Amino acid sequence: MSQDIVRREMLNVKDQVGNLSISLIEQLLEFGNQQEQFVILEGILKNSVYGPMIRKQIQYFSQVVTVYYQLSLNETVRRHCTKQVTGFTPNDLTRWYQRDDSLRIEGEMIFDESVSLMMAKKQILTKINKY
Repeated sequence: MSQDIVRREMLNVKDQVGNLSISLIEQLLEFGNQQEQFVILEGILKNSVYGPMIRKQIQYFSQVVTVYYQLSLNETVRRHCTKQVTGFTPNDLTRWYQRDDSLRIEGEMIFDESVSLMMAKKQILTKINKY
């Protein structure tokens, strides 16, 4: 599930502590955990906003893989510009950018800009297959 779709498109709320998307994402994670083998939560999930909920939810899953991209603002903007449609601009990214905002969860995979998409995919799949 995409945090952006839940927050921006479904609920149209600001990305701040206490926003409605936090509880909806939490409910979707619970539902997914009961119904599916795999649940993927994707997005720029600020630790200060989503961290407590994610840390709470992790305890209910038997296996969890968390991934954080530690990218410079320039690399973030460059990658953004390769997408066809995003609904936000490089200026928006500049306003939202937070360096080193990982969830700080044990075992969190942290990739920097030297890690290609294929390298990241391989490392993530390797970790998933260990379960």
